[in-house]
Amino acid sequence: MKKLLLAATLLLAFNASAKLNIDNCYQLEELAGVIMEARQAGSTMGEMIKLADNHKLTEALVIDAFEVPLYETAEYKEREINKYKNTVFKMCFKSISQEI
Repeated sequence: MKKLLLAATLLLAFNASAKLNIDNCYQLEELAGVIMEARQAGSTMGEMIKLADNHKLTEALVIDAFEVPLYETAEYKEREINKYKNTVFKMCFKSISQEI
């Protein structure tokens, strides 16, 4: 799990300097899913912030994910992971749609 979060963070950091595009939204969606999956698996905020390695957007996603309760059942965990991914993608997509 930690390797996935680190890989997603590095991938996002590589593209962070470019203008936002649909590919960035897909990357953000994937990153949000990894973050919420780690949250729902019981990772601590401190562990995840440390893995974000001062990448401010990733830190913001981690902080936001910890405003969501930790669920008990796999069904609720999966539902929350998908909900978070969709929310992040929607916000990204709306921001690039406004630029067009």
